[in-house]
Amino acid sequence: TQIAARSGARVTAVVGRPERGRHLRGADEIIEDIDKAQGLFPLILESAGGSSLAAAISHIEAKGTIVVFGNSSGEPTPFSFRDLAEHPNARIQGFSYFTSEPEERFAPDLELLASLVAEESLKPHLVEHSWRELAQIGPQLRDRQIRGKAVFHID
Repeated sequence: TQIAARSGARVTAVVGRPERGRHLRGADEIIEDIDKAQGLFPLILESAGGSSLAAAISHIEAKGTIVVFGNSSGEPTPFSFRDLAEHPNARIQGFSYFTSEPEERFAPDLELLASLVAEESLKPHLVEHSWRELAQIGPQLRDRQIRGKAVFHID
């Protein structure tokens, strides 16, 4: 959300629980259900999958793109061609963090992210723990009880 807002986008964020939205940075609007979103969007980033992804289709504008990068709900996504037909030339595109692209391709992006964090114009949510706490913290990460990213220090 921070990078999109920094680039001039109007950001509507959908969160599963109200407490997840309290610390969200960069969103113009925070809602708990995609069906409450107003209007159509040129770009939708979708990580829940299932019924959330199916509902997102009704909010994409013509020629818009839905980028799917996860399925945290674990649900299959029910939709038909007719759902997309109402949004001419819209597309669904997959994105995976794990890719066969050469590592060098990502170096400029990682350099930009690191510089934004260093200058404090990008503020990631980080929790830090000793690697000895991995057995306790791991399930919390899996169950999405920790917001942001976890960094484990080897001590």
